[in-house]
Formats: sequence, structure tokens, C-alpha cells
Amino acid sequence: MPAKKVTEEPDDSQTWELLERCLLPVAFSHAVAVIISTVLNTLGISQTSSFVLFLLFLSLSIGFTLFYHNLKVTAPGKAVLVTGCDSRVGCALAKRLDELGFTVFAGFTNKIMGINTCKRLDYSRLH
Repeated sequence: MPAKKVTEEPDDSQTWELLERCLLPVAFSHAVAVIISTVLNTLGISQTSSFVLFLLFLSLSIGFTLFYHNLKVTAPGKAVLVTGCDSRVGCALAKRLDELGFTVFAGFTNKIMGINTCKRLDYSRLH
């Protein structure tokens, strides 16, 4: 049998994630601009166009979105409290955070079970 050719497609998940994060700020900026422009014009305080306000709010919201989208958190020196480590989700989260380098404070409903779990898993930064 001939070997099948596997074509690797470029990973566009980061691009789509960024576009999805920017969609809500655009809608929010438009809504706030229309509301503020209407209120200011009704009260006679200012004759500001909604388009100018839209551009102002759009630039601010997209700037904040891009800033937080590119923000990276380093694990060394950071601690995380995970409650509900009795469940699979809590235990898996504690395990993953420990692997990433966070100091994990795990909360259990049963003290004896928690001690046994911590000893059995033997994580370096799990307390």
C-alpha cells in the first residue's frame, strides 16, 4: 500500500481566539458610544458624534484586549488555593498546576483522605 500524504494545516486557533476576544469589545464600544452620544446631545452638554466616541472606545477596548491577550504569568513564586481536591477535577487541576511550577494549597473535605492523597501523589509543591 502506498503511504498516505499527510498535509499539515497551519494552526489558526490563536488567530481565531484573538478575533473572538475582539468581537465583544467592538459591540460594547458601539453600544456605549451611541448611549453616551445620545445622553450628551439630549442634555445639551456636548455635540459629540457617536462615531468619534465609537473610535475612542474601540481603540481603548482593543488596546486592553490585546494587552491582556498577550499577558503571560510566570509560575515561580506564585501560589494557588484549590478547594475540592476530593473530586477528579480538583485533583487534576492541583496536579497540573504543580507540574507548571505553582505552589498548590489543596483543600480536602476529609483531612485523613487529603493527607493520604498528598503522600500518594508525592508532588513537590503541594501542601
